[in-house]
Amino acid sequence: MKIIKNYIYNVLYQLLAVLLPFITIPYVSRVLGAENVGINSLTNANTQYFVLIATMGISVYATREIAYVKNDANARSALFFEIMVIKLILFVLSYGLFLIFLFLVHQYKQIYIIQSISIVSAFFDISWFFMGLQNFKVTVLRNLLVKIISIISIFIFVKSSNDIHVYILILVLSIFFGNISIWSYLHSNVRFVKKHKMLSFKRHVKPIVVLFIPQVAIQVFTVVNKTILGIYSTPVNLGLFENSDKIIRILMAVVTASGMVLLPAVSNLYANKDFNKVKEYMYKAFDYISFLSIPLSVGLMVVAFPFGSWFFGQSFSNIGLVLALLSSVLVFMAWNNTLSSQFLIPAKHENWYTKSFIYGAILNIALNILLDKKFGAVGAAISAVMSETIVVVYQLYKIKYFFELKTMFKNVWKYYLASMIMAVGVFFINKVSEFNIFVLILDLTTGIIIYLTCIILLRVSIIGDFKHYIMGKLQK
Repeated sequence: MKIIKNYIYNVLYQLLAVLLPFITIPYVSRVLGAENVGINSLTNANTQYFVLIATMGISVYATREIAYVKNDANARSALFFEIMVIKLILFVLSYGLFLIFLFLVHQYKQIYIIQSISIVSAFFDISWFFMGLQNFKVTVLRNLLVKIISIISIFIFVKSSNDIHVYILILVLSIFFGNISIWSYLHSNVRFVKKHKMLSFKRHVKPIVVLFIPQVAIQVFTVVNKTILGIYSTPVNLGLFENSDKIIRILMAVVTASGMVLLPAVSNLYANKDFNKVKEYMYKAFDYISFLSIPLSVGLMVVAFPFGSWFFGQSFSNIGLVLALLSSVLVFMAWNNTLSSQFLIPAKHENWYTKSFIYGAILNIALNILLDKKFGAVGAAISAVMSETIVVVYQLYKIKYFFELKTMFKNVWKYYLASMIMAVGVFFINKVSEFNIFVLILDLTTGIIIYLTCIILLRVSIIGDFKHYIMGKLQK
């Protein structure tokens, strides 16, 4: 029950970070235009390299380690101070490198200075501590007010394309104050460590560095394609890719929220050597993730062309193909998230986790260099899909010795079949109607009804799980 509650809280947490800004996307896209959206994307992407240095692999590692000692107040307190000292050292190093970069860069210096607030925010981010304690409520509720204020501020202060600096400032400050806000909850969970001899920093270095390597590779998926696209193409193309990527991230926030929720729970099972329960979690989580991600991917592909130009405005009229191509990455990202959080990270197979992203990163860089100059945002989208595919294929190859892939994938074909039937109905609606908010609602409603009807007729096991859960709640 606690995992379900935490899943709901983590869905809200992810949605607050991604979905609330989504409310402003149509407004910002029209006011700033594709070029300014692209400039924000480029400067943010390049700043994220320094954020990466400031955080390394600490978030995932610290979440896992806190989960191991969550019931020992002294151990978790010592661990908290050890992690924060390491974060302070990394922050100083990262910001020093950023100042060197700022001296060398020729364009957008003022914007880069504003974006650098996100490096400071990374230091104050302690969400990993509460996630390790499986207390997701804290991070959600304390960020809610800050996010709402940022949305209101955008509508009040961003009025023209000249307000790009104001827009970026609002975004980075919202993250900063959101991170600061949850520190007030520490006093009841962390004790002050009086004796510095009780602290041990050396033991954290190797696992953090090991996890840092895949974080670099992950950054390649989310950032380097924008950097290369910024080099070989125009800010307009970068704007097309940026907004398409935002839509994908919004959907992924819902689909993969279970990943960080289950990480501490599964880590605890590994610590207690309850491997049968681990397998049960894996099969159910993979099935559930497929149940959600496949129809979202197919549905987005069907509505991509009419939705893109309607939602983002005329300056994004060419976004349809980019969005349709990127939609297929939803499933692979969802599977990757599940395999990582259910097995590779809690079982401490960081080497496989790392290698999968290194291979994907190499392919991503190579494809972006080859495709971006000629195909622009379309090339970047193709690169993202292909590289994410390689990551999942490698991870599946490695875990086949521990899990039965046939069991994991037994319902996947049913989800795709139901999604394709759903797609026919949605396509017909869009064919005979001019796209607007009412057609979008009709698409969603029709799609959900058709998909769930097909799933029930195909007798997918997940329906039985839902029935069992609901009946259990009613009996209580």
